[in-house]
Parts: sequence; structure tokens; C-alpha cells
Amino acid sequence: MPAATAHTRPRPPAVRRPQRVRRPALPREEQFAEHLSTGATNKEIAQALRLSTRTVEHHVANTLRRLHVHSREDVKDALDSTSAEP
Repeated sequence: MPAATAHTRPRPPAVRRPQRVRRPALPREEQFAEHLSTGATNKEIAQALRLSTRTVEHHVANTLRRLHVHSREDVKDALDSTSAEP
């Protein structure tokens, strides 16, 4: 392969677009989102859904990622905003 030449154009910087908040795709994620929106702790969610707290931690992390939020407190607002979308 030939070496890069001086006339090679640099790539433009990547543009980060704001991500739309999505509703949880799976029924189980929906359950976790609803529990999170009420302020339930991992232990309370685990007891309600008969799961281990470690499993709940995993599902909570996935739900937060899917909703594009960084904290439990933001889940309620994220769910409210998605229900207002057409």
C-alpha cells in the first residue's frame, strides 16, 4: 500500500446528534421503568418481581441506557416525555 500523501484530506469531525428518548422496548424493561419512576429501590423492585438484587441492578442499568438517562430520578420525566410524543 502506498504511504499517506500530503494531499490526503482529513476526515471531518464526527457530529453528535442529540438522541431521542425511547420507550423501553421489552415488557420487562417497561416494568423496571415503571418501578423506577415511583422511586423504588433495587431491593423493593427485586421483592416485587421476585428477582435477585443483582439481576435488578443489571436490568436497571439497561433501562437507564435505553431511556438515555443517567439517574433514576430522570426516568419519570423520560417516560412522561415519550408518552407525549405522537
